[in-house]
Amino acid sequence: MKKIICNYGRFILIGVAFMGLVGCSLFRAGNAQETLVVTSDIARWGGFQVSPDNKHFAFSKQIGKKWTVSLDGKDGKLYDNIGDLTLMFSSDSNRYCYLAQENDKMFMVIDGVEQARYRGITGGMFVFSPDSKRYAYIAAEGEKSLVVVDGKEGKRYDDVAGGSLVFSNDSKRFAYAAKDGDKWMVVLDGEEGKRYDIVVPSISTLTFSPDSKHLAYAVQQDNQFFVVHDGKESNRYDDLGIGLLTFSPDSQKLAFAIKQKDSWIVIVNGQEQKQYDTVAPATIKFSPDSKHLVYFAARLTPSPEKFFVVTDGKEGKEYDELWPGSFVFSPDSQRWGYLAKSGEDFFVVIDDKEEAKYSGIGLGSLHFSNDSKHYAYVASKGGKSLTVMDGKEGARYDNVAVGSLKFSLDSSRLSYAAVTGSKQVMVINEKEDQKYDKITGGVFSPDSKHTVYVAVIDGKQAVVVDGTPSKKYNRIIITFGGALIFDPGSTSLRYYAVDDKNLYSVVETVR
Repeated sequence: MKKIICNYGRFILIGVAFMGLVGCSLFRAGNAQETLVVTSDIARWGGFQVSPDNKHFAFSKQIGKKWTVSLDGKDGKLYDNIGDLTLMFSSDSNRYCYLAQENDKMFMVIDGVEQARYRGITGGMFVFSPDSKRYAYIAAEGEKSLVVVDGKEGKRYDDVAGGSLVFSNDSKRFAYAAKDGDKWMVVLDGEEGKRYDIVVPSISTLTFSPDSKHLAYAVQQDNQFFVVHDGKESNRYDDLGIGLLTFSPDSQKLAFAIKQKDSWIVIVNGQEQKQYDTVAPATIKFSPDSKHLVYFAARLTPSPEKFFVVTDGKEGKEYDELWPGSFVFSPDSQRWGYLAKSGEDFFVVIDDKEEAKYSGIGLGSLHFSNDSKHYAYVASKGGKSLTVMDGKEGARYDNVAVGSLKFSLDSSRLSYAAVTGSKQVMVINEKEDQKYDKITGGVFSPDSKHTVYVAVIDGKQAVVVDGTPSKKYNRIIITFGGALIFDPGSTSLRYYAVDDKNLYSVVETVR
C-alpha cells in the first residue's frame, strides 16, 4: 500500500454535480481534433492535475512497488512514495512540482529536478510566486523548521506557521511567520521583524498591498491585539476581526475591525470610525476605484437587533438580517447591491432601492455585468426558482443553479442552468437550449458569441457547442485544473476527455 505523506490535494473524480455549475457557452460539432496523449489504468491515477492553460497534465501512478509522476504522458523517476496530493502547476503553466520520498527523506521535485532532502516537508505548503518564477516551502530538519525560498535555506526556527507563506503581487517580496523560543515574528525578505506573543498565522492577515509596497499583519502582545503596518504598530485593542486586513485596490488605505470594551469599530489608516455593537469584519470592502468603503454593522439594543450597511460612514436602512459576502460593487464603482431580509421576505437592495420580495434569494448569485449597466440574481417564489435581471423576472423552474448565472464579457448575454422535471437545461437570454440529464461547466467565449458546457447524455459526457453536442466520452475533465478553454480569438476550444483507459486532448474549431 502507498503511504499517505500529506493531507492536501485533489483527486481525479470528474463530477457533474449540478450546483457546481459555473457558467455556459456553445459551438458546433464535427470540427474536433482528437489526440491520444496517454493510455493507462486511469482508475489508479493519483493527484491528477491539468495546467491552467489546459495544455499539460500530470498524475502519479504506481509501477511495481515504486511511484512516479507522469507529465504529458512521459513517466519521471521512480520513488518510494509520491505525495500525489502535492502535485501542482504554476499559474503560467510552465512549471510543476510535487513531494517525493526516498527511504526516510522527503524532498520537492521542481520541474523534474530534485531539491534538498529533509526529515520532513509540510505537505500542501508549497507556493509559487504570482509570476511563477519563484517558489517557497517549509521543511523540517531535526527539531527545527525552515523555509526554503528559490532553493536557498532560511534560518531554522522552532516553528513556521504553515499558512503564512506569501509572495507580494509583483513576486519580488516574500514573508512568513516564524517562532523562536516562545515568541513569534514576521520574516520579510529574510529580515526578522519585532517579536510578539502571537503573530496571527494566516495569509489573510499577513497581507501585502496590491502594489506590493506595504505589508500588514495582526499580532497579540500581553493579551492585547494590534496591527503592524510597514513595521509601525497601531493602537492596542481588546480584540481584532481576525483574518481581515483589507487594503484598498490603490494600496493607499488599510481597513480592519477592532473591539474596544463592548463596541466594535472599523479603523481606516489609523482613524477610528463610528462605534457599533457589532461589525462583521468579513464585510469590509473597498470599491474597485478605492473611493468607497462599506461594511455591515448592527445595533443590539433596543431588542431585537437590527443590521445595516455603512457606506462611506453613512448608515443605510435597518433590516432584520444581512448576509456577509452578499455585498457587491459594480465594476465602475458607481453601483452596489446586497441581500437583506425583513420579516419573512427576502430581497435585493440595488443602489439603496429595495427590489421585489421573494421567499428566498440565492446567496452569492447577485452580480453586475462588465459594463456595470445590468445586474442579475437568483430568487425563489411559490416553490419555484427564477432569475431576475434588472428587476425583470425570468421563467420559473424547479431549480436554478446559483453558481451558473453569468454575463458574457460584452454584457449582452446572460446564461444560467435550470432544472425542469428530471432534466437540466441551459438558458441563454431566456431562450432554452436542449434538455439533458445533467449539465455543468459552462463558459462564454472571449468574444461573447459562443457558449459551451458539458452535458450528460445516456450516461456519457459531451461538450455542447452553440447548442450542438460533440463526441461523447466517459468523462470530460472540467475539475481539478481541467477546464473548457477558448483561445484568445474565440476560434477554438481545448479540453481533456477520457474514454476507457485513454486520455485525449481535444481541440474543437468554433465556427
